Amino acid sequence: MVFIDLAGYSALVDAHGDQTAVDVADSLLRITTEQLIGRGDLIKTIGDAVMLGFTTPMEALHTVAGILAELDRTPQLPWPSTGMHHGPVMERSGDLFGRRVNIAARLAGIAGPGEVLCTQPVAVAAAAAGIEPTERGALRLRNISDPIPAFALPLLTAAPVPVDPVCRMRVTETAYVLVHNDRQWRFCSAACADRFLARPDDFAN
Repeated sequence: MVFIDLAGYSALVDAHGDQTAVDVADSLLRITTEQLIGRGDLIKTIGDAVMLGFTTPMEALHTVAGILAELDRTPQLPWPSTGMHHGPVMERSGDLFGRRVNIAARLAGIAGPGEVLCTQPVAVAAAAAGIEPTERGALRLRNISDPIPAFALPLLTAAPVPVDPVCRMRVTETAYVLVHNDRQWRFCSAACADRFLARPDDFAN
């Protein structure tokens, strides 16, 4: 199973309004649905996140790579954080339950923007497909009693771009630049630049 969560979604909605919340969620759902065709199942949407189910880790890897590539081509969306696990789960009324589901969700919760964290079964499949996993050690996950060996997968290989410190939107065309504490900050709009100027230390930290 896979969880994909848009990092910084709450900040984006706070800065740009409720309609943005709907537009961003719709874009994530559209991209996910398109990439899932013939591969896996959309289990449910959870606001700014999607939960996906797959028969094999390989299906999951190919689909997640496609979703992340499309998200990268949609710069108005925040970076995704992804968690992946594989194994038997409980199914009821189209939803999935169990410890393995919880582990995938927790990994997505601690993954950084643009990062894909997975467990050993997925890492083994990735290595077999020529995707080199990086060990992250045994991680303590919330409400999971034992540490879980985790791995990072380089499924999102886009070059890094600036992120607006106010709304967390990626800034691909810089129209607004400010300097604070000898560092350049880039913004998606004049509105975000003005919010930063009003409370720079809040956003810079």
